[in-house]
Amino acid sequence: MLSALRRRVSPETAVAAIVLVSFAAWAALGYAASVPRFFMDELYYMKAGVSVAQGHGLRFEGQSWGYGPVFPLLIAGFVKVTSTQESAYELIKLANAAFFALASIPIYLVSRRLLPQWPSVAVVGLSALIPSSMYVSVSMTESLGYLLAWWSIHTILRVLERPTVGRQFAALGVVAVAIATRAQFVSLLGGYLLGLMLVAAISPARRSPVRSLWPTSLAIVAGLAWVARPLVQGHGVGRSLGSYSSLAQSYDPMQIAKWFLYHVGDLALYVGVVPLVVAPIVLVLWWQRARGGSETDAAFVALFVAQNVVGVGLIAAFASTDFGLGILYDRYLFYLVPLWLLLLVVWIGEGMPKPARPLAVGVVCAVVAVATLPFGVVGKSSWFQHFEAVATGTWAKVALVVAKMPLVSLRGAAVLFVAAAAIAVVASRGKAWLPVAIVVLALAANLSLAWRSAFVPATTYGLDGSVARGFVDDRIGATADVTVFYANASCARASTERFAALETDYFNRSVRHVVSANQGEGSGDPSSLTIRPDGRVFTRDRTAVAVRDLVAPAGLAVYGRRLGTGLAVHFVLWRVDGQIRLRTVHSDAQLFAAICPG
Repeated sequence: MLSALRRRVSPETAVAAIVLVSFAAWAALGYAASVPRFFMDELYYMKAGVSVAQGHGLRFEGQSWGYGPVFPLLIAGFVKVTSTQESAYELIKLANAAFFALASIPIYLVSRRLLPQWPSVAVVGLSALIPSSMYVSVSMTESLGYLLAWWSIHTILRVLERPTVGRQFAALGVVAVAIATRAQFVSLLGGYLLGLMLVAAISPARRSPVRSLWPTSLAIVAGLAWVARPLVQGHGVGRSLGSYSSLAQSYDPMQIAKWFLYHVGDLALYVGVVPLVVAPIVLVLWWQRARGGSETDAAFVALFVAQNVVGVGLIAAFASTDFGLGILYDRYLFYLVPLWLLLLVVWIGEGMPKPARPLAVGVVCAVVAVATLPFGVVGKSSWFQHFEAVATGTWAKVALVVAKMPLVSLRGAAVLFVAAAAIAVVASRGKAWLPVAIVVLALAANLSLAWRSAFVPATTYGLDGSVARGFVDDRIGATADVTVFYANASCARASTERFAALETDYFNRSVRHVVSANQGEGSGDPSSLTIRPDGRVFTRDRTAVAVRDLVAPAGLAVYGRRLGTGLAVHFVLWRVDGQIRLRTVHSDAQLFAAICPG
């Protein structure tokens, strides 16, 4: 039956079908995930896009934009062609679904440079199960970044095969767009440069003259000039990193090595361990053929090693800092997953060889990478951790099971899973379905749990499906200048109102600022608001807060004219035309008591 289907359907048609089915699935799931929930990232991109569309330039709340410009410019286009933020939000998710689905095309093209047609389709099919497709549901750069990363990988591979001037310019151009979308994709450029060096080391006979690499050399000089530019102006190098300037610091090599190993273990769990077990086998095959003169194998071994070393290394360096928060981040690494799936299909296509030494290295690497994972993090039922590292979702569920079992730890369960994957590789003997089943099981489990986390009740964020989210724009228009005010305290109601304030900002183009009175630790912030005995609102540095229109929780009566209400928590829109003054609240203590009674 399968052979008959192959005769009737071309591989290209099969890829097109995967693209269309993936798009339909991700679009439907994205539509069902109806709540922007990853703040402040989603808000940054949406408001920057609105700023561009309204002619104010690439800015957020009047401040200069320090991140990649590509995605906000795309959002600006959606804002231009829609009348409401609700419509723009749905278009963003629809575009995200298209980006994720279209990534199948460069994945197929890369696979075809090494594999026959139908095995390449198999790589595309496995990649379509990628759990990080959940990022379709958020207005962030992951989906577009995934597509651009794979077009970058495709063009980089062509350079590694034969570094013509045209191919170099094509690769550098696509990588530049990727970096302008997500600054983290500087790792693609680093992997490109390391890949060129590896190809030269593997195949000395193919070592390209330096003069033929002048486009790449020019890009290196331009990059160094950009990084050094602040020095000429008397500033630190970190200034060239924009909003990432805080990452210009010293790093501990041992900490980076530790987090590198952690992230290899995370990727192993992401793909079901089997690709890590067989990786040394395939890499040795590629190496031997490359040494024998195969340009394709030299390019692939250089591509795989360089992109993984630089990509994982960059995120390991970030995770080793205080900004890493002590958690894992496959959100920044999932674009590498199809390379691991490609490696698995190559191993199957080679007849599933099992040379003793490479296999032993693969098993040891898998055991060490997984056994040393920080299972205190991996086993947590934390929505934030699972958003940043979808591979941990399944293991948080496993942790609940093993907690009820004597003599079994989560680490022990993970090592047993590695053992099962190794046994599946050893025992396959022509039965490719056995190791593939483990990979599909891991992908499907993580996929299901990742998407389940996207379906959050709207009421959790202060929204109500029966009330217009764009109630401010509906009442006074999208070009008004509105401020949202809320009290940031440590109770459930305050948390809901904080999210409601952010959602109000997200879904109303007229909202320009969100301000808050912060209880406890945040009260030391000079921009935090405080209430005077006469009810007037000031910043901590004694600046009066004056606005034209104000949105505030219903529990805060404001001097002004009431224009309307919205959201499940009943935020109220007021015409103030001056300094904010509260009617019934005359101190910070009263404010927080009203928000968090008892």
